[in-house]
Amino acid sequence: MLHDQSLGYGAFTNLIYEPSAVDEYRFVGQLRQDDYQIPNCPPYDIQDPNCTLPADDVQREADNFALLSWMHTFTSQAVLTSSILYHYNRANYDGGAIDPLTTTNHHSSQYEGAQEDLRLSLNRNHFDIGVLGFAQQDQSTFSLVYHDSSGTPPLSEATSPSGGLITAWLQDTFQATHWLNLSAGVRQSPFQGAHISENATDPRLGMTVMLPRLNWVLSAFWGKYYQAPPLETLSGPLLAYATANDTGFLPLHGERDTERQFGVAIPLKGRTINADYFVNQARNFFDHNPIGNSDIFLPLTDQGALIQGYELTVRSPPFWRYGQVHVAYWNQTADAFGAITGGLISLPT
Repeated sequence: MLHDQSLGYGAFTNLIYEPSAVDEYRFVGQLRQDDYQIPNCPPYDIQDPNCTLPADDVQREADNFALLSWMHTFTSQAVLTSSILYHYNRANYDGGAIDPLTTTNHHSSQYEGAQEDLRLSLNRNHFDIGVLGFAQQDQSTFSLVYHDSSGTPPLSEATSPSGGLITAWLQDTFQATHWLNLSAGVRQSPFQGAHISENATDPRLGMTVMLPRLNWVLSAFWGKYYQAPPLETLSGPLLAYATANDTGFLPLHGERDTERQFGVAIPLKGRTINADYFVNQARNFFDHNPIGNSDIFLPLTDQGALIQGYELTVRSPPFWRYGQVHVAYWNQTADAFGAITGGLISLPT
């Protein structure tokens, strides 16, 4: 593979300050930058004269965030955590000037948010109560420039969609006996986007059972999840170009998942064996699709998907005071089905 150089650098910090026995401040921050060359020919075309030309196609990415938290302990049974956050990421694709079709795709997102989380222990109940909210602003620029003899005029579009999400939750874990724990909770998530508004209610149930004498722990979980949709949309010249290529764009809805998990944890002579099986049934499953033969990929949602898998881990006891062996096996399948319900779609011909 030619012209596939990559370069990346970053910095990360985790600072903790404890002014008293009941207060803790924590700051977590990251700066990351990655640059990638886009290969302009596969290895089997090494004799192609175009492979000797400079490769100007590049992808430049950045991912930066800052999170400041204050944790206050009222009593040993009540802890409050307050957090504010800022997150910025960018992915810029710049096609080369010698390409027959030069594609420019710049996309950046920034988020500002806050979270409050209160954890209470009352007798045999352990409550988790919280709320999280953030605002999102996107900047997106698409551009197509033709360098052939077709005379096709350049296409460009700039959009600045915005949106926000607020999530509130209540979770209770009840210790019925020393061998049985029950959990129940609910999460409410209203979402407001540029072209769509949604509200999801997600209940969750779980339990763990410790078998006597064996000390095996059996676990089961059932719950619903909501993932807010991307803010992308098409309009103007780019929508006309998509239509000319027998494609169109439908509004994107949030993904809704129903997950089931079953597991067992087995202690065996100092070793720990964990095995579990999970199934996730998704509606409006997120995927992506290109416009024509360009390098622009836009999100879409499939009608549904079935994701299931098995996990097995074995952890040995410590040996020689400093060593431990950990072996893991994982197998997962994902199958999408049904029509495309949102994003870039094929129009009937």
